[in-house]
Amino acid sequence: MIKLFDKSYDHTKRLEELKEKYKKRKLDIFIIGAGALANFVALGITNLKIGKITIFDQDKVEETNLNRQVLYFDAVGMPKASTLKKRLKEANPRNIYDYELKFFDAKTSRKHFGWLREKPDIMIDCVDNFETRALLNRLASKYKVPLISGGTSPLAGQVMVYFPGITSCLNCELNIERLAEERERQRQGCTVVPEGSVVTTNQIVGGLMVGELYRLLSGIPPSSGTIKYISNDENRVGFVPNGKICNCHLNDVRIEMPKKVGLQDKENIFKKLKSFFTEEDV
Repeated sequence: MIKLFDKSYDHTKRLEELKEKYKKRKLDIFIIGAGALANFVALGITNLKIGKITIFDQDKVEETNLNRQVLYFDAVGMPKASTLKKRLKEANPRNIYDYELKFFDAKTSRKHFGWLREKPDIMIDCVDNFETRALLNRLASKYKVPLISGGTSPLAGQVMVYFPGITSCLNCELNIERLAEERERQRQGCTVVPEGSVVTTNQIVGGLMVGELYRLLSGIPPSSGTIKYISNDENRVGFVPNGKICNCHLNDVRIEMPKKVGLQDKENIFKKLKSFFTEEDV
């Protein structure tokens, strides 16, 4: 955990603090979302021997999840967050695990980021909707918490690292606030299109997210831009730099949810971000 109001924030110092906490196994990491992507991300993180991992998700496991949420093979009807905690504890009992069966909204965030309260060292974004992603971006800006964000479609995915003072935030890079306020409600997720490639894409993007986390914990500053995976592209994986560093963490950020929208599925996320998945960029 790191202290709440740190007016003397220094991103170089913060990066070194993360490295030292990792050596001592005293990191506190939030994983928001416990779906397909989180299955692979969480398993990779727990093997790093972090310290404490807290999982947030309000959903229960459904049969339609089993084609890509591989750790829930015998848990239909059970809460995802508690089931994921159980699986991680079986994989590495030396970490401390916690979970909350809640949607990560403004109310939930106040519990963990309120006045004089400590906050996580790093947040991992595995959600499938822009509304929550925009909130996580605001929290990262206001409280100077590094945010590793990933998203997937059946055939592609992307990873971004927002480290205040070092890289651009998700809103400056992807205009995430505008995407959160749009009211597209039609869902065409993995339930409707249960493609086998979904598992592979989540494995790859999840691995890239864990890799970016390990870079941070090794003291290597992240690069400002987007890591892209496109399965049907000749190069498969590439990095698109933006060469910019935003100053949003210096502003007075309001912590509230954007206008309520229907949940955006992974296919819609890909469509919205299709400009970031062009052959010319990779």
